[in-house]
Amino acid sequence: MAWSNEQTRTSTVEHKRWAAAVKRRARGCCELQYDGCTGRADHADHITPVGEGGAEHDVANGQGACDHCHGIKTRAEAARGRRRYYGQARRKPERHPGLL
Repeated sequence: MAWSNEQTRTSTVEHKRWAAAVKRRARGCCELQYDGCTGRADHADHITPVGEGGAEHDVANGQGACDHCHGIKTRAEAARGRRRYYGQARRKPERHPGLL
């Protein structure tokens, strides 16, 4: 990612407040608990990703996640997004009606 002075979705005051509230509610503990979990909530993670319709600043849509577990979940979400995007792009193109 290029360096930028622009504000990102996660650098806003609202997002920082949301993340702090989520981690506070999780009492600093990772709520995902995947194999290899470190136990400490380093991140606030959206249960339903914003890109999949999850509420961006609703604390109920948040969970504490350690770096290890957050990485696993993020990679899985990215793979789903690629399948959605490329699954549509790889459809066989329809023939032009004038060529039928």
